[in-house]
Amino acid sequence: MATSVSLLTLVLGLGVSASVQSAPCTVGSDTQAAILHAISAQGDLLLDGGGVAKLPGIILADGFASPAMLAPWLGLPLTLHRMHRADRWGRQVGLMTGRDAGLAEALLSEGAALLDPVRAPTPCVESWRAAERQARITRRGIWAGPDSPLIDAARPGAAAIGRHVVAQGRVTSVGERPRRAYLNFGPPASGALSVSMPIRLWRDLSPLGITAQSLKGRRVLVRGIPETINGRIILDLTHATSIELDP
Repeated sequence: MATSVSLLTLVLGLGVSASVQSAPCTVGSDTQAAILHAISAQGDLLLDGGGVAKLPGIILADGFASPAMLAPWLGLPLTLHRMHRADRWGRQVGLMTGRDAGLAEALLSEGAALLDPVRAPTPCVESWRAAERQARITRRGIWAGPDSPLIDAARPGAAAIGRHVVAQGRVTSVGERPRRAYLNFGPPASGALSVSMPIRLWRDLSPLGITAQSLKGRRVLVRGIPETINGRIILDLTHATSIELDP
C-alpha cells in the first residue's frame, strides 16, 4: 500500500481527509462537552469525570480499535451529540465531534471500526459506508491482517463463525420459500455461505433493484454474524442496509 498521511493526523492538524466529508454527520441538538479518556474492552468510550459514551452504528469491540488508533483523540475537547437518553447501562448514546471531524467516520476511514448500518443514524449511513469502503479497499487497520472481517463468501471457513464479518462474493443461486429467501454463494456441499432472510425483507429489496434475476451472478456484500445450522454456514439478514451490490 502506498505511503499516506494518517487520517487522524489530518483530522487533528492539517484539516479533514478527502475521504471524510467536510462537515461531520451529526444528529440531535442536545450537546455537551466531553474529553475522551480511554476505550473499554467492550468498545465503550470512557470519558473524563467517569462518564461512558457509546457511538451508535460502529463496532469498536472484538479488538477492532487498538489504543494506538484512538490515541490522537485522547485528551482533546470534544462535543458529544446525544441522540436520546442514556441506555440501560447508563451510557450516553450519541456522536462525537472535534476539530471539524466526526470520531465515528474518522475511525471507519482509518480502519479502526466496522460499520453497523442497522444501528447507524440514517443521515450518516452512506457517508460512513463510503469511509469504511475506502479503508477496506486500501487495507487500512482491521482490513490489513489475516483476521480481517472481510471474508470470501464462497469459502468463509470456520473462523468466520460467531463474529462480525463483511462477506463478499458472487451469488450463484437464489431460493425462495413461503417464509424465507436464501442467497447462495456456492453448492450446499461446498462450504459456501448462505444468506437467509425473512420473505418480507426479500420482497422489500425488490424496489431497490435486488431481485432473484438481478442477483444471479452479481457480486454483493453482506454483513452479519454467520452461524452453523445443519452443517451449513448461514448468515441471517435482518435489515436492508446490511446488503449492498458490490460495484
